[in-house]
Amino acid sequence: MSLLELEKTRLKFLAGRPVRSIARSLGRLSLDWLRPGDRYRRRAIDALTRRSGYSAQMAESMLKALFTELTEPKILGVLKSELGDPLVLDGFRRDRHAGVFRRAAGPGLIAHVFAGTSPGAAVWSFVFGMLMKASNVGKPSSRDEGLIRIYLESLDRRDRSLARTNRLLDARDRKGLAEVMRQSGLIVAYGDETTLDELQAQAPPRAPFVRYGHRASFSLYMKETLSLSRWKALARRTAADVWAMDQRGCLSPLAVYVERGGAVTPPLFARHVAHEIGRLPQPRRTRSRSAAHEIFRDRFKLRRLRGESALFWESRPRGSWAVYYDENPAFPPEARHQTVIVKAFDGLADVYGALWPFAGRLEAAALEAPGARRLAIARELARLGICRVCRAGTLQRPPLTWRHDGCYNIASWVKWTDLEV
Repeated sequence: MSLLELEKTRLKFLAGRPVRSIARSLGRLSLDWLRPGDRYRRRAIDALTRRSGYSAQMAESMLKALFTELTEPKILGVLKSELGDPLVLDGFRRDRHAGVFRRAAGPGLIAHVFAGTSPGAAVWSFVFGMLMKASNVGKPSSRDEGLIRIYLESLDRRDRSLARTNRLLDARDRKGLAEVMRQSGLIVAYGDETTLDELQAQAPPRAPFVRYGHRASFSLYMKETLSLSRWKALARRTAADVWAMDQRGCLSPLAVYVERGGAVTPPLFARHVAHEIGRLPQPRRTRSRSAAHEIFRDRFKLRRLRGESALFWESRPRGSWAVYYDENPAFPPEARHQTVIVKAFDGLADVYGALWPFAGRLEAAALEAPGARRLAIARELARLGICRVCRAGTLQRPPLTWRHDGCYNIASWVKWTDLEV
């Protein structure tokens, strides 16, 4: 289907459709995906396992977290959160505070470019575009194109008219992507900074370019939370954060900072995190996965030879997962495939100092601390540019209302018109 035909389809089936009707249809589709026996869900699990390298249990967990947030009440909730009144997408609505009538309109065409690190982001991005009543054309990653393609096929079965306003390019179709970008009223892109810079250079100057680059997350636990009655549950939740996305996405914790002075020492906590990760179903081992673990292991062996306090625990056979412990607060530049570093600290100043060089590139923190202290720490984390502070065990399950990279999702995609009276 050409872009002109896509626009004609949008004007016929979507431009005048009430936003509540769109939300209702997408919400019902999510309920289908939440049923374990749904055939599209089963196909997606197979694709995520065979092509993307996740375990079946990882894929199950990912789909549950994704579609639990895409129900009709939560879709309407994010519209209310960002726009105030969802019906501004249908026409002029009175703004009592400003004393004017306002409406919001999305672009006619949105170009989406997806990365291979977080398959669910593609579904969120298309859902937001459909709520804007836009045509959506996406170029998937060659590593993770399966989920979004299967999702759109399932939409075609439930709501043909809505599905017809979406299109996927071949993952290798650079020429097609360039043409779509030239015609788009908005470009949404995910990827590393080099890729995003190249894409933005190709984008037309008039089109807003929303970029989601590589960012990192971490966990931060204060000594009061390491009580004898709570520390094992905290280690279990930490393991879940590390395991859920195989350390691939921006919400994966690269480091776990643990304050000394609790009832349990940081090395013992690290060992129990390793124990809990070892209990979780692992994806198949690959050559690249094993090589990444070899690099980390060799680094820590050298540090131990130099007399540093560097410990590690790893899977048997090697290559599935590894947990490292050290006492250097420096934030790690990367971690892959269920590799995580637990770091002990005495004062928060050391942690803030270690994080400061990464300010602006940090996404989320799983923070566990007593009430008043937790609020004070959250204020400092906000100054570092962190846009989401959550509980341990929920890093990989953000709410739909999450401000990705600290910015609005839907509200930043629309143009407003005020009608003064």
